[in-house]
Amino acid sequence: MTIDQAILHSYQNRAEIKASDSCACFHCLARFKSHEIKRWYDTDDPNWDGEPILDSGPYPGMTAGCPVCENDSVIGSASGLDLNDEFLRSLDKYWNGSKK
Repeated sequence: MTIDQAILHSYQNRAEIKASDSCACFHCLARFKSHEIKRWYDTDDPNWDGEPILDSGPYPGMTAGCPVCENDSVIGSASGLDLNDEFLRSLDKYWNGSKK
């Protein structure tokens, strides 16, 4: 799998996150359970202003926000990816140009 394909698991990933036992953020390297995610992004709501959406309402958000840094760089274990620190750092370096 390419890095681009792996990063796709961080976008519109609500179903995959909900099916995951654990999650990790490739921006801040935090690890957490899927039920800890409270902020979601990307919605079909025609009035969405780009702010995080709490887990309620008729238009749920589709992209998970990290409960630590609020970044939308979350991947769940249901992706099948090995979410070790080295892999997460490589995703962050590629996507965000990080020097961590």
